[in-house]
Amino acid sequence: MNNMMDVLRTISPYIAGLAAAFIAYSLVSQIRFEISGVRSSVTRRLERFAGVEEEPSWSDRLGNELLRILRLDSKIWKQHLQWAHLGGFFTDWTIGGLVGRAVMYGIVGVIYAVLVDAPVFWLTVLVLFVFPFIRVRSKAREVKKQVRRALPELATLVAAEMTAGNAADQALARASELTGPLGH
Repeated sequence: MNNMMDVLRTISPYIAGLAAAFIAYSLVSQIRFEISGVRSSVTRRLERFAGVEEEPSWSDRLGNELLRILRLDSKIWKQHLQWAHLGGFFTDWTIGGLVGRAVMYGIVGVIYAVLVDAPVFWLTVLVLFVFPFIRVRSKAREVKKQVRRALPELATLVAAEMTAGNAADQALARASELTGPLGH
């Protein structure tokens, strides 16, 4: 066991250096220069509306590749991510990006556990790996609660609009002006 720890201590700086170089390369390769500076959110929305596909990030590519190789079913996490998107959270995340972030956080946990050399820190690998999933699921639950709370108000508003003689599409258009996830 001591021999294995000596080997790990010897190679851990190289592994940490490679991981740092990979992360630095990934961050630098994501930099895009534009004439107008940073793209505004309006530009992104218009591109999304027009169907312009953005180039997937490194985390998206990593996560999609892992999902493809491992043939994992990600339906439930797609639903959680859709609920979070509805509430305005993680709007630029995809399921591949979620998995990619989890893997990268797990790698950071492995590097930390190797460098610290305390067995209890191996739990950080698991904690860091599941952290993105926990965040997305908690935000999805939060949005679902907001929707459940807002449904009676929405139904009352639609009923009042229709009672006032407005058409169903006008009532729904008026209901879409509500704040929160149901107004999106």
